[in-house]
Amino acid sequence: MNTTRKSPTPVRLTDRRTPARPSVVSLLATVLTAVCVQADRLYVSLYNDGTIVSYDTTAGSPTPTIFASGLNGPNYLAFDAAGNLFATIPDDPSIMKFTPAGVGSVFATAFLAGPDGLAFDSAGNLLVADQVGNFTGKVLKFTPDGAASVVYNDLNTPVAVAFDTAGNLYTLQANGKIWKTPPGGARSSFVQAPYYSFSMAFDSAGDLFVSSYNDNSIRRFTPGGAESTFATGLNQPMGIAFDSAGNLYAANWGNNTIERFTSGGDRSVFATTSGGPAELAITVPEPVSVGVMGVAALLAAVGLGRRRLGA
Repeated sequence: MNTTRKSPTPVRLTDRRTPARPSVVSLLATVLTAVCVQADRLYVSLYNDGTIVSYDTTAGSPTPTIFASGLNGPNYLAFDAAGNLFATIPDDPSIMKFTPAGVGSVFATAFLAGPDGLAFDSAGNLLVADQVGNFTGKVLKFTPDGAASVVYNDLNTPVAVAFDTAGNLYTLQANGKIWKTPPGGARSSFVQAPYYSFSMAFDSAGDLFVSSYNDNSIRRFTPGGAESTFATGLNQPMGIAFDSAGNLYAANWGNNTIERFTSGGDRSVFATTSGGPAELAITVPEPVSVGVMGVAALLAAVGLGRRRLGA
């Protein structure tokens, strides 16, 4: 009889299998993505309803959230660098300021006759197109603390203002005339858009888009002034605005809709509104900053905090 005893087969650590876990990097990236990605919000002034509403631009079926109400014909909108929303009230000549939480206050009334388009320069000053009447108007500048000065007082019914990335000021008159003023320079004629054009917006390439209320179109002008037709068949378009993805939104006053033109060329009705959609503004949320303690909390949340080696 063979009495030799066999030694047991040693168990290797590699044989002790545990379910595979995602790496710390992949888990942290997933959590950070969820925290940091926020949607642009589209703000719409509903002139007849006296409200300002907002939409999540990524929603499949967007529904409006009331941001401000009880206003006397809100019109043009613009955001400052701190996320405060400014709105002109031409029927009660004033400019309203709303905090990101929606708390409103009167920002300015002095020197205003019929305020319309708004735009902020790089120093935080607010430029306002102001209709005086009888085909006359001016452009005013308000410092962040509300001090006013006159930029131009010899315009023919100015309705909108805008800045390009180089700091050039563009002023649109209701007759379609667009003036261009370089920083510290003299005003000169830029292009002639269709009569009764009401809003302007720049895309990321520096092209200027103009909504034409009379001929139901949106025109595009290159930095050199070359004109082309971007879209036709709108219904009395007024406000236009770009989101961070390059999609263009247009408010149709005539049928209470907001159309979206994607950067890929698709066109659709983004939302149906009430009360006369007048003007648009889009806020792009800042990325969320996560500090050291925030990272530790995120690691703990995914079960990686204070884990012992070999546990």
